[in-house]
Amino acid sequence: MNVSSCAGAAPNCGICSYDGPIENGPGQIDSHRCSCDSRVSCNVNADCAGSCACVFYFGSHLPLSSGGVSTCVKNTFQGSISGIFNEDTGATAGNALLLSTVFSGPTADDPCPKCVGDGPANDGTKGGNCVGGDDNGDLCDIMGTHPNQIFGDTSLDCRPAGAVIANLNIDLSNTTGSKTRTLSTANPLCTEAGYTAQRCHCDTCATLAAESCATNADCPGGAVCGGRRCIGGDNAGAPCTTATQCPGGGACGRPGRATAPNQCNDDGDGDLTNNCSSNTGDGDCAPGQGPFEQFCKPSAIHIGCASNVDCTVPGDTCVGAYRKCYNNGVPGNTVTATGAASPPVNHESNPKLAALFCIGPTITPAVNSVAGLPGLGRLELPGHATDNGPP
Repeated sequence: MNVSSCAGAAPNCGICSYDGPIENGPGQIDSHRCSCDSRVSCNVNADCAGSCACVFYFGSHLPLSSGGVSTCVKNTFQGSISGIFNEDTGATAGNALLLSTVFSGPTADDPCPKCVGDGPANDGTKGGNCVGGDDNGDLCDIMGTHPNQIFGDTSLDCRPAGAVIANLNIDLSNTTGSKTRTLSTANPLCTEAGYTAQRCHCDTCATLAAESCATNADCPGGAVCGGRRCIGGDNAGAPCTTATQCPGGGACGRPGRATAPNQCNDDGDGDLTNNCSSNTGDGDCAPGQGPFEQFCKPSAIHIGCASNVDCTVPGDTCVGAYRKCYNNGVPGNTVTATGAASPPVNHESNPKLAALFCIGPTITPAVNSVAGLPGLGRLELPGHATDNGPP
């Protein structure tokens, strides 16, 4: 980031503006690359083939796996980033837009290609080899290490080979304070049978692009958030109430999984809002009601288990817990993401950034079912920041 317009002078700069992204320094990820080929470093669009753009990546490829379904996500910034930063306290708040390109993963244990055999990460030396993906066997520099040992090390030098199942626009506006979303009557009604009188935080606009939305205000052209639209056929994307309005083989409906207040088991009263143990935003599905799930911890949490024998990572054990949940459905319920400011010491700090955002569906029903898409996403991202100010 560039830092400018500070209220004070170093070392007590006070509140400053920032903008970017800009090139990283030595020892940091080489994130300025071609959007159509993450192996190619670039400075301007002319460095990339054809009409491909030179963009900044948000980290290395991201492996995700749950319920036997895996994906590999490529995150790139859309346009510029801006915000404010308090050099004295470490507090920050800013705006950023991401494009998350989601690839289908080959197996639950291998969502993304690995970079194997390299030396220090982000040293600019491709000392390893890609395992899996489009660049299997090619040279790579490690750019990311997943806490799940099975997922291993990843690199932008190692592109995923799976099909693209979604291009998701993510509003990554963030803060070291708190982000809260309060459910209101402006949010869309849930669409899962039995819960259509309750409210859900997110859905998609009744348009051809099916943009993710929290209210009608997020939708272009007066489209309804959560409304039905023609899927396929001659009138694809047009608002509809019946299939007869969608000729040419189209269906009248909504993409993704039907939305519900949470994924807890219904206790029979038809009200899922009472089945989450917390009314402050998130908690666990009610004990004795569930679902109750067992998985390997602390590393391979994507692996279901019946006993410790099923956990293959050394140190992992089989543990059980009631499924996590957001307690929504009723106007007034809130979900909060909590960040943490970190005052710089010797030009370094360790902030946590918080963000809440709606996530649209993919074209793969299994992914939508496991991830609950469309739905609300929450991020509490630990980071490490350095500055290049004077001593």
